[in-house]
Amino acid sequence: MNDLEDLKKELEVIELEERLEMVQLIAADAADGPQSPNGNSSCCFGSGN
Repeated sequence: MNDLEDLKKELEVIELEERLEMVQLIAADAADGPQSPNGNSSCCFGSGN
């Protein structure tokens, strides 16, 4: 029973870390967006290319 609980906690931590990473990437893209329209953030949002 204890092993199962430990695994669940470990999995939760991993999922939270992945979400945090995604949020940080999105925040970085949002910060880059307005200042550099030709930067990395516009490559994925269909500016014609």
